[in-house]
Amino acid sequence: MFFTCVRQRAQLLINEMLKLPFIQALATGELEEKKFVYYLQQDKLFLQTFARVLALLAGRVQDMQIANLLLRNAQTTITEENKLSQNLLQHYQVTADKITVNPSCFNYGNFLLKQAVCAPTAEAMATVLPCFWVYQQVAKRLKTQVDKNNPYRAWIELYASHDYAHTVEMIINCTNALAKDKPYVTVNAMEHAFFTAIKLEWYFWRAAYVIEKWLI
Repeated sequence: MFFTCVRQRAQLLINEMLKLPFIQALATGELEEKKFVYYLQQDKLFLQTFARVLALLAGRVQDMQIANLLLRNAQTTITEENKLSQNLLQHYQVTADKITVNPSCFNYGNFLLKQAVCAPTAEAMATVLPCFWVYQQVAKRLKTQVDKNNPYRAWIELYASHDYAHTVEMIINCTNALAKDKPYVTVNAMEHAFFTAIKLEWYFWRAAYVIEKWLI
């Protein structure tokens, strides 16, 4: 199966993500508030794009069960995940209004949009998988370290929840189904898209820690 083939290498990249200062400080609760707020603002912009990506892909896949799953997750992205970001922003008394998308968020979002519109559906599905799986893997690791006083506990617990793990499992199963019996060239393209998306996740979190700006 597709995911079985890529999982070991992908876990190595997860290990690299866990070394990011942003992730380490998130786990201890020592992350500067302004950096978490900056992350939330960019994430809110990203989630708006990601919901569109899922809806676009749902309109292209022929399997109605997969299409329905993608549409449900597009709705969940708009409601639950976006609501969490909005609630946290309100807690910090800031908004995402008039925020300029940073280079990493821009590149990641546009890569996903391009794949959703132009790539074969199996490849596009492999592209969106990391956005689900990476968050679940990182949050699952962080949950073992976080204490009850960690100010970022709510964010960690959302992505480490059993419900979210179930969603990730379904996305993995759909990706495997789309990869089944595909020729080598298609599976190779799926792998390339999958690992590109993981690397863009790494840049997204790094950008939050350095408060990334456009240089020109």
